[in-house]
Amino acid sequence: MAPSKRFRLETYMIAVILGTLDVAILTPGLGPIMEEHGLAIHWAVWAISLPLLFFSMALPVFEGWADQYGRTRVFVVSLILFAAGTLVAALSGEWVWLVWGRVVQATGAGGLVPLVALRVKRLFVLRHASGRLRAYALFMFGAAAFPFLSTALVHLLGWRGLFLLHLFLALRMMLRAGKWLGSDRPRKSGVTGGESVFFFGLSVLFLMTAVTGTDLLGGWSAFLKPEVLPLWIMGIGMVIPLWMVEQRGERTLFAEHLFSARRLWLFHLQAALAGFVWMALVLVPGWVSRLYGLPDYWNGLLLGCILFCSAVSVPGVMRISKRWSFRTVTSWGFLLSSAAYFALALTNGNPWLFVALGILGGSLSFTLTAPVHKVLFDLLPHRRIRGTLTVLGMFRTAGGALGLIVMARLFSSLSPELDHWFSLPVGSLIQTAQENVFVLCGFFSLVGWLISQAIPGTACDPSPKGISRRKAME
Repeated sequence: MAPSKRFRLETYMIAVILGTLDVAILTPGLGPIMEEHGLAIHWAVWAISLPLLFFSMALPVFEGWADQYGRTRVFVVSLILFAAGTLVAALSGEWVWLVWGRVVQATGAGGLVPLVALRVKRLFVLRHASGRLRAYALFMFGAAAFPFLSTALVHLLGWRGLFLLHLFLALRMMLRAGKWLGSDRPRKSGVTGGESVFFFGLSVLFLMTAVTGTDLLGGWSAFLKPEVLPLWIMGIGMVIPLWMVEQRGERTLFAEHLFSARRLWLFHLQAALAGFVWMALVLVPGWVSRLYGLPDYWNGLLLGCILFCSAVSVPGVMRISKRWSFRTVTSWGFLLSSAAYFALALTNGNPWLFVALGILGGSLSFTLTAPVHKVLFDLLPHRRIRGTLTVLGMFRTAGGALGLIVMARLFSSLSPELDHWFSLPVGSLIQTAQENVFVLCGFFSLVGWLISQAIPGTACDPSPKGISRRKAME
């Protein structure tokens, strides 16, 4: 990543929005994909988890290339990758080609972020308050509408119809590119090599594969089976080559955040847990609609309602963040999500379940949009804020990618019959498996709350204590 004195929060937020948008589009098609390819649920979720991982890996690399070669060139190449990956996924006849098309698509999406973030920043700077309000209202409407549109496309055209939304977004960007692409002055500075990102992604990929092959309810012996033990060792052991690459590199990505500033581990663990909790949205709507015997289009409607509650909560979270510390905001977010997940586990068939879904949507806005940059300004020098936010984003998406597979594997580990749960009638077996996942998410939300308590509570503390804390981190 190119060193820069400018702090850019827009990239961090746009990455969150794009990740949520992709989940909203593809989630309603997960069930039909499982049926067509005969997949167990813990393999089907790879269509979402693996692209999410590659998106997090592509973002820092493309952002560095945008600084060196210009956002315009990176945007054009990324748009081509995004469209090509979408076509491969839409036309795929085999599961492998679907996943690889999604990977290429996600890689291209990571390259679109730098220019899109800059464009969003300019729009919000130039527009009046009324214009910003209209833009945000459009975002809230999109958050609620996209899942419902996805469900309609699945019903009319099958799951391949979902990629029409991706093609629409690509076409929209291509038509707007003439106004977006302007004078671009690359800074010709060095960028972070891809070795660090490669080993980070490889570690998460090994862990994802290990979780998929492990019976999470089989006790410690399940982790020691010869077919999965090497994967666990490789996933954890990739930290060693990552550390070696960071030690010899001149421009590092992780060294200042993971290996020297140990207190920042609290922020990274919290970001990973926030991603973990966030990715339960892929599974919750389908489970709830089947519990009540609702038609398939309710999957998109429920997901849209959850995302709408989350989007509506964002302005309130931003207003509260001006008075509350980052620690307080995230603590409330994790507490609310924990309450929502435990309520989902205990209120099978109860109307209060829908209230829990609304609380869950609101809690996500607390954990994902809390102003982490404010407290980082107290702990770190200005030049390190951008790199720290990039690494936090990678941990959040990695936690989401790994967390979704953990949830799906825990669900199917209860019984081999659950490998194809969509063809089973709703009964005690499915409800017990769902409760296990909800309890797991509630437990990790409580862990996130505990970690939040250990994070410094001041947002912008100009006192000598805050200054000394920042100098100690330097």
